Amino acid sequence: MQWKASMMNDYDRKQQENAVFFALNNLKTGEITRWYNGNTGARGAVKVSMSYPQGSGYCRVLMSQIMYNNKIRDFSETACINSTDNTWRFVR
Repeated sequence: MQWKASMMNDYDRKQQENAVFFALNNLKTGEITRWYNGNTGARGAVKVSMSYPQGSGYCRVLMSQIMYNNKIRDFSETACINSTDNTWRFVR
């Protein structure tokens, strides 16, 4: 069976989401934030790998690694900030 984020419990998914938004809003390119749940053993790391201008705002590329139930998933995602309302939109 392939590992999916939906297999994580709500708390661990929220930890990952919090780490992503912390990275988007606070970290410089190359910096990493980590989270760990001692109850489930789940852990994750989010690194800002690149930032670049986009229109009147900018975009950031994040590299994430999640370990859950002894399975590791690496993935990247890109989010761009809307300068008019300061909200992040993920590029799919």
